[in-house]
Order: sequence, then structure tokens, then C-alpha cells
Amino acid sequence: MVPKITLLLFLHLWCLTSHANFDTKLVELNFSEASFSHGMRAHPAYDVLDEEQCPLLHNTKAFMGSSQVMDMVVSVDDYGAKGGGADDTQAFLLAWKTACSSKSPVSLVVPKNNTYLLKPITFSGPCKSEVSVMIGGAIEASSNMSDWNGKNRRLWIVFSNLENLTVSGGGSINGNGQPCKGAPTAITTLYVGSLGAKKSTAQVSDVKVDKAQLHGTTNGVRIKTWQGGKGYAKDIVFENIDMYDVKNPIIIDQNYCDSKKKCKQQESAVKISNVQYKSIKGTSVSKFAIAFHCSKNIPCSDILLQDINLVEEGEDTKSFCENVKFHINGTVIPQPCRY
Repeated sequence: MVPKITLLLFLHLWCLTSHANFDTKLVELNFSEASFSHGMRAHPAYDVLDEEQCPLLHNTKAFMGSSQVMDMVVSVDDYGAKGGGADDTQAFLLAWKTACSSKSPVSLVVPKNNTYLLKPITFSGPCKSEVSVMIGGAIEASSNMSDWNGKNRRLWIVFSNLENLTVSGGGSINGNGQPCKGAPTAITTLYVGSLGAKKSTAQVSDVKVDKAQLHGTTNGVRIKTWQGGKGYAKDIVFENIDMYDVKNPIIIDQNYCDSKKKCKQQESAVKISNVQYKSIKGTSVSKFAIAFHCSKNIPCSDILLQDINLVEEGEDTKSFCENVKFHINGTVIPQPCRY
């Protein structure tokens, strides 16, 4: 039996290195003007769940553009969530249990104008129908490190064993820590990884990240696979993303090796194909705004760059391409691949 491979989505990651973790067949992320950043910046409040769109949170449409009407709406407030610093972990789990058991499509709503505190939490499947998680308010991690005793401190919010999960909204997910200093991995935002670790087989497909803002992050949209792995990562879309002072805005690393020494090149690799980058713009703090480091034996293929504009203040950005087959549509800055 092929083991399940985890798809990692790092959302608003701060010093606790807590993040959201998805183990699913289909994930769609649609953040309308959502903000992801690091450091102690204030989080703007985005009015997404307004009364015209969601009167009394009933007859709710599939959030962020879908016209399908959800048969059921589950609000975490109805299951005891209080917000304002109280521990709402159990209320979220109770609301999830109801949503997951629904036989018709259901929306799990985190209402706006409130902040909910969560300890490490796992939303487990399989569920009986499609689940849409709508984040209108703010979700914050507990700052009490003892809440992670006996648990993986790199995991905070986990979605496991699910199909057809949609996460959307204009709220915020906050790891609730100080900026890390000197950590091997301080800030990482959206990426698919660590696929193929320990020569495992990866199976990741049908992933969509739509409408996000990234501020001052190390990585923007990143796909990372380990050398020596097998399987595939395919049918992935990153679109409508604004970046501000991002170090590695667009990056694929198919030869990842977690070692200070140079690793021996492996013959096998996770195959990466049909990845689309569309309508991505902003500023890079490094010379290379686009970097594709792909396997010599199993190159990246069918990569689309469409309407990309990534610049470095006062300088021209560049791109790096190694063992990749791509095509462009519209204006792409920097032009791939000149270096």
C-alpha cells in the first residue's frame, strides 16, 4: 500500500513554527485578500463575511466565488467558541465533528470580528461529504509551550485523511510568536513538501492556492521534493498572489537534501508536472525571482508562467532554470530563463 504523503501549507508562520498541515486528495485554498507575513505587523481586518453575502450565515454560497449553495452551515460559535483569549479547541472539534458527519456539502464557519485561541488540533476524516472551511475571523495559536508537550511542535493545525476540502476566507491564521532569530527555518509561507523524504512515494495532485498576500517571507510559492523519492506532484495552481519583499518568490526544488554537505545525486525523483503560476506580482529582495532546480533524470514538465511581474527595487530580477520544460503566456518578468 502506498503511504499517504502530507501536503504542507504553512500559513502565517511565526516563532512557534506552528502551521497548517493537509493530508488530502484535493485541497483548494482561496484567500480573498488574506494577508500572510512575519514579524510583529498588525493584521488588517477584511470584511469578507458581510451581511449581503452571508445574511445570518444561512443559505451560504461556497465562499469565494462558487455558486454552489451549501445545504448546511456550522458555526464554531454555536458549539461554544467564545473568542477573546479563551481556549476554543474543543468547540472547534465539536463543530468539525458535526460538519464532517453531514451527508450533504457543508460550510464550517469561523465568524469575523473575533479572535479564537487554539491549542494543537487535528481535523480528521474521512468526512461524508464536501467540507468548506470559511475563515472570517482570526485564529491564534496558544503561546503556552506546555500545550505542545508530547506533540510535534512543528504541527499546529492539521487536516488529515480528507477529500474535497476547501479552505477560504479573509481572516488570519497566526502562529502567535516572536520572529525567530538564528533558526534553520525561520519563516516559510506557502509550499508543497516534504515529498519523497526517506525515499518514500509521493502522491499529491489537484492543489490550488488563490488570492494571497505575502509580506517579507523567505519563500513565496515553493514546491520542494527530496532526492531519491518517487511518485508525483501534479496539477497545482498558484494564482492571484501579491508579494512584498519576498526572498524566493517562485521556486521549485526537486533536489532537496537536508545536509550541510553536498549530497550525492540520486537517480530517482518525485515527478513534478502541470504546475501553473498565474497573475503573480510584487517585489523580490533577491536577484533570482524565479528558480527551477529540477532533476536531471526526471525533469519538471508542463510548467506554465502567465502574467508574472516580480521586480527588485532598483534592479532587474533574473530567473534560473535547470532541467525544466516550461511555456509562457502574456508578460513574464523576469523572462525565463536568462542568468
